[in-house]
Amino acid sequence: MLDAVAATGGTIVAVAEDELMRAWEVLGRAGLNVEPTSAVVWTAATLLLEDLPDPAVAILTGSGFRASPALQGA
Repeated sequence: MLDAVAATGGTIVAVAEDELMRAWEVLGRAGLNVEPTSAVVWTAATLLLEDLPDPAVAILTGSGFRASPALQGA
């Protein structure tokens, strides 16, 4: 995978659990009920914002419906 990233000029971003949860909450407040792991895409995009092309597309998939109660302690 590292070879593919280097060959394409890509970037690897590490996202901490607390960053992921903050992003998931931000997306939820914006009306996007995505799966929590999709919040990784949003977090990485915001971390790399200055380096992204304009316009940039972030694909957020899945539904947060099943994850919501478990993540909110219900």
